[in-house]
Amino acid sequence: MSDEIEEAKKKISLLNYIGGYPKSYQGGKLYRYKYCPKCKIGQYFHFVVYPNTNSYYSWNQCCNGGDIVNFLNIFVTGDDRS
Repeated sequence: MSDEIEEAKKKISLLNYIGGYPKSYQGGKLYRYKYCPKCKIGQYFHFVVYPNTNSYYSWNQCCNGGDIVNFLNIFVTGDDRS
C-alpha cells in the first residue's frame, strides 16, 4: 500500500491540483497564495507551494506543511492528523 501512495505522490502535482485557489505569484522556485485554504486567513501570501519537492507550508501555522497526501487529508477531508 505504501508503494502505491508513494507512486501517487510522484504523479500528482500539488501545484496543478491547487491551481484554482486565489491568485498566486511565483517568486523564484516557489508559488505563494494569498491565504491558507484551511484557515482562510493571511496576508502577504502566507501559503507557499514548493514545486521542486511537491510540498507546501502555511506561515499562518494553522496546519503543518506537507505533501499532496497531507494536503488532501487536511483541506479536502478536514482531518488534521499528520
